[in-house]
Amino acid sequence: MPGGDAPVDSIYYPFAKKVFEYVKQKNADGLHYPVWGTCQGFQNLVMFVAEGGQQSLQNRTASKTNFNIDFVVDPGTTKLFSSLQEEALLF
Repeated sequence: MPGGDAPVDSIYYPFAKKVFEYVKQKNADGLHYPVWGTCQGFQNLVMFVAEGGQQSLQNRTASKTNFNIDFVVDPGTTKLFSSLQEEALLF
């Protein structure tokens, strides 16, 4: 999902939601297909999966903050990260 500055009431939001629902169904059917969201695309993904919808993005303040990824499974066993060299997983 790309970044940008499209308002929720634009054609972008319902189209992005349709793409998300399509990919979600494909994953449920066994075709594992990751979805990446950049900037607003990530915000849209949050709204699509969170029960609060757009309200899920309210009152969140963070600036110049990094968070570690805590894998719940060995990333080397996943389709997304299995092709990475071990050095990439050390960060």
